[in-house]
Amino acid sequence: MWHRLFVKGKVISSTGAIYNCIGDLSGTTTNLVATLIASNGSTLTANISSTGIVSGTWVNANYNLSGSLTGIKKLTEISSSYIGSFDGTYSDGDTGTWTIIVAKDGSITGSTTSTKYGGTYSVSGTLNGNIANVTATSGSTLTATILSDGIVSGTWINTTYNLSGSLSGSKNATEISSSYIGIFSETYSGEDSGTWIITVSTDGTITGSATSTKYGGTYSASGTLSGTWINEDYSISGNLTGSKNIS
Repeated sequence: MWHRLFVKGKVISSTGAIYNCIGDLSGTTTNLVATLIASNGSTLTANISSTGIVSGTWVNANYNLSGSLTGIKKLTEISSSYIGSFDGTYSDGDTGTWTIIVAKDGSITGSTTSTKYGGTYSVSGTLNGNIANVTATSGSTLTATILSDGIVSGTWINTTYNLSGSLSGSKNATEISSSYIGIFSETYSGEDSGTWIITVSTDGTITGSATSTKYGGTYSASGTLSGTWINEDYSISGNLTGSKNIS
């Protein structure tokens, strides 16, 4: 069985636009090369040294644009105690509920729901140590301390409406085993054939994509993993195989 090493990421433009990218990893242990295609049509070629230094180039033939790229390996590793989904309530100037998901790279997504204003707002932010700094689309800023036992406490403030208060919560008890969290990829075959790649998150959600040899397209995927695949719209099915990406 052959193993294809996939890489994925995001390209964030100075305009604020965010483009997902996916590609392959090749090269040697002392100099890896990541070749990725972004959803805006750009091709990125990044050389990754054994010391974590990244350099390379990018080109977008659609807009006749090109340039260079640089970077470094993110040295901060997130403790498993702080990775996963958390939820709770907030109170005082407004009341409501909040939920966040802390990813392995320290990025945070989630939402808040306001009782007073009757809206649900998406949130995003980062984890610094065990401190979650999150901003909601409502304009509120949340600062939460996550303890190793999963207990969360902190404050929130919305300067636009001159509101503030406290928040509390905890880590959700149901967590997916680390054996099943990560990136998986390989091939599928049958009445169509191609490659697939999925990412299993700490909360059990699955996202990814499949590339079809027969139909020549790449399609986003979500849901759960099983040993077979089926497309009821086209009445075709087959088998899939794969493994967890080790690197």
